[in-house]
Amino acid sequence: MALVLPLQSELSAQPEGETAFRTISVQYGNGYEQRAKDGINSSKTTWGVTWAAITLAQYTTVVAALEAAGGVDYFLWKAPGDTTTKKWKVLSYIRGHSDGEWYYVNASLEQVYDLT
Repeated sequence: MALVLPLQSELSAQPEGETAFRTISVQYGNGYEQRAKDGINSSKTTWGVTWAAITLAQYTTVVAALEAAGGVDYFLWKAPGDTTTKKWKVLSYIRGHSDGEWYYVNASLEQVYDLT
């Protein structure tokens, strides 16, 4: 079931993304190697996103949404630089309390390739 990433307007201005490629390779004699993409979705993209300096109510909303998804359901989100909204699951998250009445949540999102 598609969920919308909560409080997108409160995300920090500098999220960080990483893309890794999944390949298969065969090593031949004399140092030759043949490589190919492993499947049609052979890249794995992850983003670290942060909700910083959020209120307790906002913190509760974000944590509840991440827990509800539980790493199984996906969120719809348009990553910086992307032109379309894509599907993302939560791999993990860290949460905490900063100064005074402010809280933060750091989440690791991974792009999902689903049929639905």
